[in-house]
Amino acid sequence: MTLIDPTYAKKYVPIIASVSEHQPTSWSSYFFDLGYLIVFMPIGFYYVLVHKMTLGKLFIAMYGVLATYFSCVMIRLMLVLAPCVCIIAAIAVSELMVKAAKSIRVYLTQGFEDSPAAVSAEDTKPSGASSQTSASSKGKKGSKSKA
Repeated sequence: MTLIDPTYAKKYVPIIASVSEHQPTSWSSYFFDLGYLIVFMPIGFYYVLVHKMTLGKLFIAMYGVLATYFSCVMIRLMLVLAPCVCIIAAIAVSELMVKAAKSIRVYLTQGFEDSPAAVSAEDTKPSGASSQTSASSKGKKGSKSKA
């Protein structure tokens, strides 16, 4: 009953309210217990709820919202919140790493055809392959200028 109405134990069962594990959670407990994962929690909620939502992601989001509420009511229920925060933060870190890797890959491969490495790679090919490659690339360049 205390989870639904946090003031219930204080009014009707004072012995339960006196136990320190049943007290509301302070902000410092969140920072000490969850660490830097709390920074990734809102980003994870974005990727879970907005970006390519599935039923599994909806379940994790509902679990996260309910666990966050229940952990606010009682400090003991931080144990329920910790696995959810790990999952949602892992989703956020995974999506951010995919985006960062894609950005780095595009940056590194952009203009590769004109780089010295590409020119030296063409020199190491067999003579028939390099002449075909250069002829096909010249044909493509010529067709682009006419169009």
